Amino acid sequence: MMLLITVPIILEAPSILFFWLDIVPDKTILFTRLVVVVALVDTLGLPLITAVNANGNIKCFNIINGSILLLNLPISYLFLWHGFPAEIVFVVAIVISVIAHFIRIFYSKKIFGMQILAYCEEVLYKILIVTIPIVGVGYLIHISFFNIFIKVTLMLFMTAVVSFFIGISSQERKVLFSMIKKDRKKVIT
Repeated sequence: MMLLITVPIILEAPSILFFWLDIVPDKTILFTRLVVVVALVDTLGLPLITAVNANGNIKCFNIINGSILLLNLPISYLFLWHGFPAEIVFVVAIVISVIAHFIRIFYSKKIFGMQILAYCEEVLYKILIVTIPIVGVGYLIHISFFNIFIKVTLMLFMTAVVSFFIGISSQERKVLFSMIKKDRKKVIT
């Protein structure tokens, strides 16, 4: 779901920000795109955080996870102190979020016996095979059309189609169709 919103924001950031602000400050477009990427990476970890917290044994996990996330501040400060540009703060946040996500994966294995390879195949691989065509085709749409509303509508439609046919299994599609039928019967009666 997050991909549905973020691809148009990332690709259309200049148009959206110009429409919203009229005068767009330097690096605002880059900052916007990087913040959206950080949000995507963080969103990926939320189910694992919820699962670990539901276990009840959260002290060690939260100390480790929080300590890693707190490293954003001193590492970003060191980079800025050494003269790196301001966007390094967001790059550091992305890298630390990815590291924290892998630690959540390993911690989930420790607590629940979650199979790391199965998680990579069922979650990370599916995300990758859905994201690559969406971003590729989204970019083609971005450079092919002038009207932002047409571009965003096409990107939303394309994201839904690719997610439906590539991102979910046939069993998941059957469940989705049965839920739609069930809800449609409720509306009719």
